[in-house]
Amino acid sequence: MKYISKSIAMILLTGSALADSTFDEVMKSAPKDESYQNASKPMVPQPFPLPPRALKTTSVTNKAVILSWRPPFLSREISGYKVYRNFTPIATLSKNTRAYRDATVKAGDEYYYMVRALNNKDRESGVVGLFAYNGYKAANGAKNWEKVIKKPFVSGVTISFFWGDVEPEKGKFNWKHIDDLIALAAKYNKTVGLWPYMPSPWCPKWLRDKVKKYDTGKLRCRMNIPYPLDPVIKQEWKRFITELGRKYNKNPHIDYVLVGLSGTSAMHNNTLPAPRQFELLKEKFNYSVKEHIAAWKEMFELYEKVFPDQQWGYDIHFTNEEMGPAIAVAEWALEKYGSRVRVMNEGLNGNEWYRVQWKLNGWKLNNEYIADQNWRTMSGYQMLGNSWSINGCDTGRNGSMKIALENGIDFGANWLEIWTPDLMQKKYIKYFEKAAAQMGLVKVQVPLTGKHVENVEICNAALAGSTVNPGGELMLKIGLKINETLPPKAKIFIHVIKGLKICATADFIPAQMKAGKKLDFTRKVKIPESLAVGTYQIIFGISTGSRVMMSAPDGKSRNHFLIGFINVKNQ
Repeated sequence: MKYISKSIAMILLTGSALADSTFDEVMKSAPKDESYQNASKPMVPQPFPLPPRALKTTSVTNKAVILSWRPPFLSREISGYKVYRNFTPIATLSKNTRAYRDATVKAGDEYYYMVRALNNKDRESGVVGLFAYNGYKAANGAKNWEKVIKKPFVSGVTISFFWGDVEPEKGKFNWKHIDDLIALAAKYNKTVGLWPYMPSPWCPKWLRDKVKKYDTGKLRCRMNIPYPLDPVIKQEWKRFITELGRKYNKNPHIDYVLVGLSGTSAMHNNTLPAPRQFELLKEKFNYSVKEHIAAWKEMFELYEKVFPDQQWGYDIHFTNEEMGPAIAVAEWALEKYGSRVRVMNEGLNGNEWYRVQWKLNGWKLNNEYIADQNWRTMSGYQMLGNSWSINGCDTGRNGSMKIALENGIDFGANWLEIWTPDLMQKKYIKYFEKAAAQMGLVKVQVPLTGKHVENVEICNAALAGSTVNPGGELMLKIGLKINETLPPKAKIFIHVIKGLKICATADFIPAQMKAGKKLDFTRKVKIPESLAVGTYQIIFGISTGSRVMMSAPDGKSRNHFLIGFINVKNQ
């Protein structure tokens, strides 16, 4: 988080606070290890506590894991902390606690830790980390939901749904899709973000012919869509949201509910019309910014009545021309409802399309504003993802997942919504785990044993031949005796190296290696055609996240062994 507004700087600092103060400068001047609010009376409503900051491990051994954290920016009303391991609570601590020792870990196992703050009303801070998201109709990817939800680095799932699918006939509701996904998330102790897709353009067929319509031009391929501020659609939408609140307000597995009212771009966020559309809407519907802001305030007031026990998401999505009204609604909501309102946005991808939008359409302003709210509420972003498109429209946004995640962290995200197909790609896992840890879901690999305890004994290791052509194959024979059961993810690695550089490799996961078991295998290693002629070392080892200690027939102990040398040359 790099940005801070003048108003926030004036609150956090005394005396000569500057409008251009950086976050680091504010942090240096702020009280250490305590919240800014503790030094004064409450400044904003805090119905929900904010997540603790800077969760990390300070010690990891084969017998215990020690965690530490800092309190959230606003912590006057915090009554304690709850520690979660693999999304299951394992300890409730006092409000002055800043560390926890978990002595119930098992050597060799992998865990994910999260700490949530508690307040005097027994409410917990929101869940942090990565949420699986599957676009405009979640049912399209239902078969993959369980595969994604059970992933240990995924904190929850965003359930999006069309109004018309839930209420195909007026007054007749089908909640099955939502209920099934909530139950699936609960099965793995995960949480849910509830996204009702909005009255425009996804209103039910039975309502569509009764409301005014307009065209967005080529925007998102939507033509002849219902006007979201039409009095009839607003009245019916409020009725639907009331039923939604009656059904899910007290559901313990819901983390937040998106505040629903379409902007005039037909999106689910607070978007005003582009300048080219403004005059058209004004002429056709007597549209005004004042009416737009008033409609959004009405929706927040409705959510106050029908979702009093949940947090609400507010998707701020504006261009340069729209910044004032969108922020006016945000400031009004945050001042009135405080931490109950979460702010969110999209636009993190690191590709050329994204960079153009960043410069032209105000996404930089969006994200800087959201980053500035991180002291008083949670913030999150929807990732467009490398698999993103709407019915063939709006494609071409694929970008760097690594850059997108870094952008989200840079702008102070507490949670990021990732497209389900992207979460299934192994190449992104290291980026997902790093981002999750930075937001407060920390992965810990407990070592198998102490440093001097051996768990694998090498019985024999031999090369079949000592010379190989570029592009040829190397054959190895290895025998092992397992003295301590290794986890299912234990991986055998064989590297062809020169100096510190790995030139070729053959990694594989054999059948589970249990204590007392002997394992003999033959393995081929493909030598790249581009490998230069010369002499190379062949090393062997086992990894479970960290390398396993092994003992050889000569009595020596190492975490990898030199099997021999090969000469690469053209024969």
